[in-house]
Amino acid sequence: MSLTVALTPELQSALEAAAAARGLEASAFAAKLIGDAPVLKQLAHMKPFNRQEFEAVLDLMAANSDLIPDLPDEAFPARACIRSAARDGFPAWPR
Repeated sequence: MSLTVALTPELQSALEAAAAARGLEASAFAAKLIGDAPVLKQLAHMKPFNRQEFEAVLDLMAANSDLIPDLPDEAFPARACIRSAARDGFPAWPR
């Protein structure tokens, strides 16, 4: 499959630099990034919700949400969120 993606000049430069650092062409490195993306593997096994199923999920999320206390932003430090995402299989974020 061939795919055309419009990149900003900054993103193109970053992609080319990251690819070169690994001894790859930018297109090969981009294909590797896409192929290694955990979310694609998860999406492959999911079926789309129909409207009724989607609304049922929203209803479940909203149930008793008034009992959830409001927490200040400080309760969610960025580093903890990044570590949690990495633990859940998402790629590491830039530091």
